[in-house]
Amino acid sequence: MSAFMNSLHPPKTNIKSDEKKVEEGRRVFVKAGCITCHGGNYLTNNKLIPVEEIKTDTSRAKGFQAAENYFSLPSIYDPSTPVPLPENPVVMEIPLTKEQNEQLRLGWAQGGTNGAYKTTSLIGLNWSAPYLHDGGVAVGKDLVNEVGVPGTILSNKKPDPRNSLLAMIDSSLRKKVIKTNNENHNLKTAHISGKGHEFWVDSSTGFTKEQQQALIDYLLKVSD
Repeated sequence: MSAFMNSLHPPKTNIKSDEKKVEEGRRVFVKAGCITCHGGNYLTNNKLIPVEEIKTDTSRAKGFQAAENYFSLPSIYDPSTPVPLPENPVVMEIPLTKEQNEQLRLGWAQGGTNGAYKTTSLIGLNWSAPYLHDGGVAVGKDLVNEVGVPGTILSNKKPDPRNSLLAMIDSSLRKKVIKTNNENHNLKTAHISGKGHEFWVDSSTGFTKEQQQALIDYLLKVSD
C-alpha cells in the first residue's frame, strides 16, 4: 500500500506561466521562509506543529485528548512468538526517541499539550483548494463577492486556487475570509474559520504584489 501511494502523482496543471516568474516565485518561497517547513521532495517536514505556534482552531487538534487513559507505550510481540499465541506471550516495548515521544504527545493532544497539526505537503495545490485543516481559506474568482466559505462553497461556487492561495499569504484578504466565515452560525459551530498559519508574504513583511503572484505561480506549478 505504501509503495503504491508513493507512486501516485497529481495530474499536470496545464497552467501557462512565465518560467522566469516561476523561478522568481521559488526565490520568494525561500526568502519568505516557507522552505523551513515545506522543504524536501514532498514539500513538508512531516512534523507536527503545536497549535500555539500555528495558531489555528484547537478543536480538531484536541480531538483525542480524552482518550489518553486508553493509550499505552508502543510494543510488539517477541519475534520468536508462535501462532496461535501462547497464553503469556513475551511483549517487547518499542523504544522511542525524545523527539518521537514529543511528536506522539502533540499528535494525540496528550501529556498536557493542546495538540498539533501536521505540516501539509504543498504538492497538488491546484487541486486541493480550499486550504488549511478546516477548509476555511476559500476565495472564488471574484475577490470582492466570493470570499470565505459562504461566498464560495455555500454559494455553489468553486474556490479558485490562485485567489485562495493569495488569502493564505495576504493578511488583509485573510481577515476578510475569517470575518465572512465567522458571520455564519453553522460554520462557527463547526469551527471553520480559516484562521491560523499567519506566515504572511505581503507588504507587512516587505513583499510586493508582484512577488505574491510569482510565489503563487511557483506553488501552483511546483508539482508539474
